[in-house]
Amino acid sequence: MRYPNITYTARLAKVLRRIRREQGLTQADLAEQAGVSRSWLIELESGKPTAEVGKIMSVVRALGVCLEVAPPTRTSGHEFVERHWARIRAEHPTTPPES
Repeated sequence: MRYPNITYTARLAKVLRRIRREQGLTQADLAEQAGVSRSWLIELESGKPTAEVGKIMSVVRALGVCLEVAPPTRTSGHEFVERHWARIRAEHPTTPPES
């Protein structure tokens, strides 16, 4: 199964939740296996942007998966927006107001 590029906490949360469900684990099961509280896991799966990396890695290991860091394979949203506005500025240069 292919998983999406993860560039935001919310996407990581969605992927981890999907893997947990595919494995038939409850939040309580996974929390116990990872050594975290169920309430913390609920926050993680909700996309908490300040989740501790060490605890995230405990969840990843408990799920039997790994995280891989790689250069982006497609344009991120920010790069697309920057290119879009650069093109708009080039097509419609602003002219200083006449005095």
